[in-house]
Amino acid sequence: MQIMTHGRGLYAWVTSVALAQSGHAVTLVCCTDPDDEVRLEPKLLERAQALQTEGQLTVLSALPKELPAVHFLGLASGGGAALDQRAKAIVENTLQDVTLVVLNTTPVGTLDALQAELEVMAQGRSVTVLALPLFVRSGRALADFSEPPLLLIGEPYAGAADELLDWLRPYSRNALDTLPVPLAAAELTKFAINAMLATRISLMNELAGLAGRMQVDIELVREGMAADPRIGPDYLQPGCGFGGPSFTDELFKFAESLREAGGQPGVLDAVLRINAEQREKPFRQLWRHYQGQLSGRRVALWGVAFKPGAASVEHSPVHALLSALLAQGVDVVVHDPKAVPALLAQYPDAAITVAETPVAAAMGADAVLLLTAWPVYHNPDYAALHAAMRHPVIIDGRNVFEPDMMEQAGFVYYGVGRGRA
Repeated sequence: MQIMTHGRGLYAWVTSVALAQSGHAVTLVCCTDPDDEVRLEPKLLERAQALQTEGQLTVLSALPKELPAVHFLGLASGGGAALDQRAKAIVENTLQDVTLVVLNTTPVGTLDALQAELEVMAQGRSVTVLALPLFVRSGRALADFSEPPLLLIGEPYAGAADELLDWLRPYSRNALDTLPVPLAAAELTKFAINAMLATRISLMNELAGLAGRMQVDIELVREGMAADPRIGPDYLQPGCGFGGPSFTDELFKFAESLREAGGQPGVLDAVLRINAEQREKPFRQLWRHYQGQLSGRRVALWGVAFKPGAASVEHSPVHALLSALLAQGVDVVVHDPKAVPALLAQYPDAAITVAETPVAAAMGADAVLLLTAWPVYHNPDYAALHAAMRHPVIIDGRNVFEPDMMEQAGFVYYGVGRGRA
């Protein structure tokens, strides 16, 4: 089938590659170069190039004169003017019935309004707006698209998404659950899922703070909670805050949507407040350890990406920490397997030293602050690390290490609800 996708972000590129490799002839309209998240996604652009060579995928910089009937729109995050303009342009320049599948998370009610407006524009032709909010993670987006735990589809009337399920074969067959719902329900469900996951994380961070004050190991509490089948283990790991280019933005948009609808996002506001506080926790621990005397000290940051496997620093905890360290006159050294280029691009004039290895970053350091739980940090040479540091202080923002083991190895260890308070 002839399919056109639209956008420069991860949703558009992942959908284009997935549809093309399942046999569709796909044209991707990408008005500008792919964004950073696409360029840094493992194997995505390589696979796209291979599909272009095979003739399954074509990439254009502007809308062509002839448009197919089926379009997947992954435009500006959160919908907005870009989505409206592109949808109207497609309907205006197509003489046939049109199906528009919106990939982005949009405010509740956006797609119902778009459906009604496009029906008037179509002047008797059929226009169908569908929602396909994607649950794909940076670092494994193609795998998540190929085997989705939930295939959530919004449709303007019952049965409207039947053809979409057929177009998505074989991926729709791999979904653990498929849920077609009205458009507004799909929009709200995507927001609600993100809000629930964020709430679990922030609750654990709140409990970690309490556990630290009461000298209780939060890991034991986490294990007990995870053992309850009503709760389970996912998204229960305390740390120095969640981030990412989609997840965090969608939470802020959800809070905004609640206010616009006359609601009070009390729980969600608390979740976002706790997350902001957690991002400051590593600096507070460092400040207290050295009693505010930070000027001239050397600090190593292990991990600057918002999560392991990602090369993006968008909404990463590193931003609040880096700003505070530089303001205090701290000599900052960073190591990250993938995200250093993205960090330096955001701070081109900052006095940041880049190290090739974790131990090299710790050379002469007064503290190591672990912000991203990359596997490379899990089993360092403890003796070499201890010897390299001027003062063996470890501030573990992801609870990677065991407090007792670190203390026995001669380190002063601070975790999140673990180790020293």
